[in-house]
Amino acid sequence: MKFLISLKNRSAFSLNKYSSYLFAFATFAFAFYLQYSVAFLGLDLHHDLLMFDAARNFHSGQIPYKDFFYQYNLATLFLHSATLVFLGLKIVALKKITVFFYALIALLIYMSCAIEGSKRSGFLLSILWILLSPFYMPAMNGYHPWPTIYMMFSCMAGLFCLQLAIRKCPLVFSFLAGAFFCLGFWFKQVAAFQIIAVVIWLALSILSSLRDKVDYLKYIKIFAGYVLGGLLAIIPFFSYLYVESATQAWWNDAFIFNKYFSTDSQNATGLVASLKILFPIAKDMGYRSILWALCPIVLCVVTFQSFIGQRSSFQLLKSQKENIALFALAGFAGWVEYFPLPHSFHAQIFMAPTFVVIGMLLGKHPASFKEIKKHLLIFLVIYAFIVDLGYEGIIHIKGWNHKRLAYKDSVSINIDSTFDELKIDEQVEKSLVNFYQKMRDLKSFSQYGDFMPISVDPLRGLLPGKVGRPSEFKMGVDWTWPNELVEPGFHSKVNDQIALGQRPIYADSLIYIPGYLPFALLEMKAPVSSVHSLYKPQLMKSKLIMRGAENNEILYATSEDLDHKSRNIIFGSNSRRVKLNLIPFNDLSYEKIKEIKNIHIIIIEEEELPRRLSSLQMDYLDKMGKYYGGDLPGSFRLDDQGGGVLRDNLSIEDKKNLAFLMLSSGKLFQNQNHPTYASTLSRIYKDRPILVGLPRDGQYIRLLWGVQKDGVGRVNKANYKAEPMQIYLAVNPVLNQEGSKFFIVQIELVEGQALNYFYAFKND
Repeated sequence: MKFLISLKNRSAFSLNKYSSYLFAFATFAFAFYLQYSVAFLGLDLHHDLLMFDAARNFHSGQIPYKDFFYQYNLATLFLHSATLVFLGLKIVALKKITVFFYALIALLIYMSCAIEGSKRSGFLLSILWILLSPFYMPAMNGYHPWPTIYMMFSCMAGLFCLQLAIRKCPLVFSFLAGAFFCLGFWFKQVAAFQIIAVVIWLALSILSSLRDKVDYLKYIKIFAGYVLGGLLAIIPFFSYLYVESATQAWWNDAFIFNKYFSTDSQNATGLVASLKILFPIAKDMGYRSILWALCPIVLCVVTFQSFIGQRSSFQLLKSQKENIALFALAGFAGWVEYFPLPHSFHAQIFMAPTFVVIGMLLGKHPASFKEIKKHLLIFLVIYAFIVDLGYEGIIHIKGWNHKRLAYKDSVSINIDSTFDELKIDEQVEKSLVNFYQKMRDLKSFSQYGDFMPISVDPLRGLLPGKVGRPSEFKMGVDWTWPNELVEPGFHSKVNDQIALGQRPIYADSLIYIPGYLPFALLEMKAPVSSVHSLYKPQLMKSKLIMRGAENNEILYATSEDLDHKSRNIIFGSNSRRVKLNLIPFNDLSYEKIKEIKNIHIIIIEEEELPRRLSSLQMDYLDKMGKYYGGDLPGSFRLDDQGGGVLRDNLSIEDKKNLAFLMLSSGKLFQNQNHPTYASTLSRIYKDRPILVGLPRDGQYIRLLWGVQKDGVGRVNKANYKAEPMQIYLAVNPVLNQEGSKFFIVQIELVEGQALNYFYAFKND
């Protein structure tokens, strides 16, 4: 019996001895599996390309900040470039390294709790943190390699080193902590808030230990090691900037640009608006999430009850209280870091230290209700947090499963592209591949090389191989006014090159560019703009013909108003009713209709004219005015902040000038998927315009020209010559019947020429 008891005790001891390793392995493996299982599903044309384009430029020998724009810090660039060396010049390489770092954060959450004796609660909180990953975000199209993840890994590693420094070797472990936090800053600049949080914690610890010589000396050593480690870690980064004479450019890109970009991203004014950002009720996952509002509330309650209110912390050791204070301050730093963009992706990463705080407290949860009552406020908010955490974890797992099912029939790309090995939804795969091939064709046949960027996304990142030389356009994207902060004269350069008509262009939603023809259209879900377009220089430039009407002469119809034969040709016999706008268009003879290759129509309505602009947008409008005619800034009256408010009773000429800017650049829209368009390049057949005739005495609208589902154009000669008729361009979707409307119509002919018309229909 004694032998059995001894054996049982030994087994329990062995299990307890190795449980930390088992929990650690399980945490890392679970996090890695969940992340890896969705990492290669989809392509994010914004985030993926921003990071890959910069990493490849650096890998190709270009100097960051000088040769190409980069809004983050050098360590991310070094990491990504090294990854491309070992794993190849593919976006998938960056996603692989991101999976690894994501799993390391989960592991550090567990380890930080386990070292304080809270193994089980630490394991629980690390698993729940993993489940909160935004696996399926409606606005996101892929798993992007964002620097926030590497930054938070470094900060969590630094916090863990400080935990060790309190226990033993304070100088050594604090030195490592300082190096990790410095590295975090060089991954992403906002780690500065974490660094400040640690400095505050060290200052408070030194002050509170003035009467204890041993503790005082220990914290002086920790402070010295922390500062020394940070200073030494800075040297290689500043040395690189100094040697490459890129210090000023780094400051402009990584700080000045981000300052203004962040300022204009929310435009929060007033107490209520600010509180909504500080305590966000997130909706970006398709449901109301209160978790990221609960996190700062938990931190506030724990801090007040345990430290400011001087309540006894239910049998916590002194070192445990010190570590809770450390992670609580790091949690507050995370709260500041996801302001003013508090969506789920940022919030989950930045709030990792808060999960450690809760894990430590749960590990010391009292057994008796009497003890719980002493700290009821703390445990009430923690209980609420855990309940909501479990609820949202279930939703996120459903999202994870949903995403995997959504890509069940996806296509794995293998076309010698930068997005090879990614799995693309089969519904958009053909469109993406066609767009990519057209982009390569333009690059190959262009005599002048570089694409001009008029898109919020750096689409040049889709092209394969190393980059031979720096692009003339440092930014690679067009975010209107921020471009001028880091590349002065950007818009003048673009407009001058457009006037020359020699370089290909990539842009967002279909726009009118004088002297250019749309060459390809990509309709694909993406975070900022779900429509992208390519343009090639026109061989023979054609003028823009102005057309106007006193009244709104647009007619409204459906596909069922077409004669039966026409409906079958364009829409199919079983298609649903498609609503159409009929725009009067009598500028074409039958001979010209036979020569039509493509038709593109770009639309803006009066209600889409911006009612309010920021001061920075007004500055952009002022600079662009000389290219688009009229007094564009004069259409707005200045407010107290230097912004603009659209004037009442604008003349039709002022409206036309403002509309022409938006039709020609796609800017000043809050929604990047504007202006509205109809194009024969669209992969969605109902968004392709058709040319129809309305007989004076006929019962049905007759099809004159259209592109069928298979993409082949069809001319209906019999319908055209049957009887006299009014010609219309029929487009979808239906416009509002109120307000003025502005159209640019581009008719592309088979010989490469184009007919361009600017229509303005006044309000009735």
